[in-house]
Amino acid sequence: MTLTIAATAFAILTLSTHTDTTLTVSPGTRLAVNDFGGSVSVATWTRNAVRIEAEHSSRTRIEVEEDESELAVKASGRMGVPTSVDFTITVPVWMALEISGVDTDVQVEGTRADVKVETVGGEVHVTGGKGFISLQSVQGDVVLERSSGHAELSSINAGVRVIDHDGEASVETVNGDVWLEHLHSGDAEASTVNGSIVCAGDIREAGRYRFSTHDGDIVVVLPAAPNAAVSVKTYSGDFDSSFPVTLNEAKRGRRFKFNLGSGAGGATLELESFQGSIRLLKAGDPEIARLREAGLNSSDEDRDDADSDSKADHKHDAKSDTPDRTDKDKNHDDDDDEETP
Repeated sequence: MTLTIAATAFAILTLSTHTDTTLTVSPGTRLAVNDFGGSVSVATWTRNAVRIEAEHSSRTRIEVEEDESELAVKASGRMGVPTSVDFTITVPVWMALEISGVDTDVQVEGTRADVKVETVGGEVHVTGGKGFISLQSVQGDVVLERSSGHAELSSINAGVRVIDHDGEASVETVNGDVWLEHLHSGDAEASTVNGSIVCAGDIREAGRYRFSTHDGDIVVVLPAAPNAAVSVKTYSGDFDSSFPVTLNEAKRGRRFKFNLGSGAGGATLELESFQGSIRLLKAGDPEIARLREAGLNSSDEDRDDADSDSKADHKHDAKSDTPDRTDKDKNHDDDDDEETP
């Protein structure tokens, strides 16, 4: 069934378990989809039109409303009761997207515009996106690939992955891991409570990078000759580095600072883990491939085993310089702010 809707018009498509309609849209129009449960899959094409396909119950209505700035799509059951629908939607590559749901999985492929996704129990996977990108889930994994712009990603009880993103990135989860790979950013931050963080990407001049976790490890992959001022805080975990380290400052509680390269005009790297280890690896280190192969969604037992193997392979190149292997911490028991001679 095909229906073309004029500006400000309203239509209800019913009487079928399969809806298929194509609507002409003007450049600049945004697509807003609300789906209580099911899935939303979005692909792109070169036409200035939106094709909406939906699999649903015969008791479900697919409502489409358009004005000058937005094309809104939603589903409702009889008497307004929320219902589950599987949407397959094809949009112009320039079209901004706003998708929301409760038990809704969302997949977007190929867009070059803003993307905003919010779901409670579903997973989110976006390939593409340009401009402002906001992806949120409570119970599901969140994945962003081959994107550019300002990205804000979050989950509560699952992991977050960012692969090949160019631009600012802010990533947050509570009970999950964070994986940042091929990150091209001058401003990136990631945090989790019960999970680990891996970051591999560019370290730009004057860039700022902040990674923190409570019960997990942090692994940062750096180029062979980085220029960065590094701050490390780890309270009951280890610190290992593939780079020689000379401390600028050490404080009680296993907090210390050092430079990689001159540090002048370079990046700022802040790393904090309460009960986990912190590692700095050189690009090309075989440990990176092992981490990628193992994935970050392994069990706690698997992660502990991996940590044991890694520590055997990656001892600090400057053992005498790390605070936990020197007497420097002991000299600061009376004054937390005292600098190392």
